[in-house]
Amino acid sequence: MSDMRSVCFADGVKFYFIKNQQGHLNFSCDWRWLGHLSYFLVLFTALTLFSSSAGQTQSQKQVFKVAIDSEFAPYEFVDPAGNTIGFTVSLLDEIGHATGFLFQFKPMAWPDAVKALENGEVDLVNMIHSPLRAEQFLFSQPHTSVAQAIFKNSTFSDSDQSENLEGHRVAFQENDISLEILANNSDFESILVNSKKEGFSKLNSGEVDFFFVAEQPGIWLLDKERFEDVQIISWGLFPQNYCFAARPDNAELIALLNNELQTLKDSGKYDKLVNQWLKVNPGDSGLKRHVREILGIALGLALVVFALGMGNLLLRKRVEGRTRDLIEANNLIKLQASSLLNLIAHFPDGILHENADRKIYQVNQRLIDLFSISLPIEKLVGEDCRQVAQQVKILFEDGDRFVERIEEIVTTGQAVSNEELQLVDGRTFERDYVSIQVLGRGMEHLWHYRDITLRKRTEIQLEESSQLFENRTLQKRAILESPQRIIIFALDKNYC
Repeated sequence: MSDMRSVCFADGVKFYFIKNQQGHLNFSCDWRWLGHLSYFLVLFTALTLFSSSAGQTQSQKQVFKVAIDSEFAPYEFVDPAGNTIGFTVSLLDEIGHATGFLFQFKPMAWPDAVKALENGEVDLVNMIHSPLRAEQFLFSQPHTSVAQAIFKNSTFSDSDQSENLEGHRVAFQENDISLEILANNSDFESILVNSKKEGFSKLNSGEVDFFFVAEQPGIWLLDKERFEDVQIISWGLFPQNYCFAARPDNAELIALLNNELQTLKDSGKYDKLVNQWLKVNPGDSGLKRHVREILGIALGLALVVFALGMGNLLLRKRVEGRTRDLIEANNLIKLQASSLLNLIAHFPDGILHENADRKIYQVNQRLIDLFSISLPIEKLVGEDCRQVAQQVKILFEDGDRFVERIEEIVTTGQAVSNEELQLVDGRTFERDYVSIQVLGRGMEHLWHYRDITLRKRTEIQLEESSQLFENRTLQKRAILESPQRIIIFALDKNYC
């Protein structure tokens, strides 16, 4: 279809301009007024310049090459149809639409993406910021954050705690940020892999014991590939800023990206992309927005209480196996949380729950009674646990050691069971401890105190009675075996 326009001057000269499907501009005119040829020349020149300028703008768009980690979903990846998609891809597409620039995406393995940026083969890479990387590359403002996670082979019989990497084979992706995070740790064997899929394959086959990798990309790939013998054991570790990265000589590009990123945030388009790819809806209520955090706390506390009460470590695996089914059940979460609070409140022993900042998060009346604390529960919650320990240390025979031992346990994070504490009033307490890794909140601490004074006294009495019986038996045997034994008759005609 052609587009025709006509221009008629006041004195009757008329020109027709026709733009065909190929974009060429044709014209015709009423030559009855040849004296006005100058009008035609001026108008034709103007239209020719305009058409040439528009075509030149379209054909000379500035192009930036972007290396994409092909298996870093949902941030950036290649779908089964071969399309490059994800949060960062959509973000750059929006910036391209706004600025007129063209971003060409080049999917590749992560180690190759880093080398491509170093060699100048690409202009841009999405990268986790670190001080070491900042010495080599120029970073934009963060557009999101990435946390790390630890995966293990489910058939591996050792403890599933992340601090027990010592002495084991741990896989890391080449050039991954996790190598910088654990650079000072040398108590395990590091095994480098070229891709996340290779790392999970080695983990599934038992060639390595653990795989340290980005949390969301790891979970995404694990769900997609269905590695049967792989499970996540720790998540939400070391959250860090995820940014655009370029070479230091490309400061103008970084400045442009920072400006456009802020524009997208102000317009609300950024939030839509986050909700589309990263499953975060800022409009949700606090409970719905933090449902995973609430689940982590509720299930973690439930696990600890049951483990302390029954010593059933298998319960944790069953609870973790049902976690995904419980995510959407908000009513069940509320009921479970309420039941857990009620259980702790009526637990026969003292329970103290500290958050990652060493503030009292939860405590029951039994613990207040054991330590003769004058504050009620509602006043005690939020207090610094270290200050409370200083206040109650006078109850113990070695108060300073009581405080020092608490700090040792929290620092190491190792579980403690049946540790005895002697009080100045003659009572004896027994203490248990376990650390809790809560998603998005860090390492928290749960303490269990019980009064075993009666049990200790009974043990002492039984020991004394046993010793007394043994001594009397020896005395009788010595008298009976003596050649000069004397038999003494008592009034009731019994003898000894």
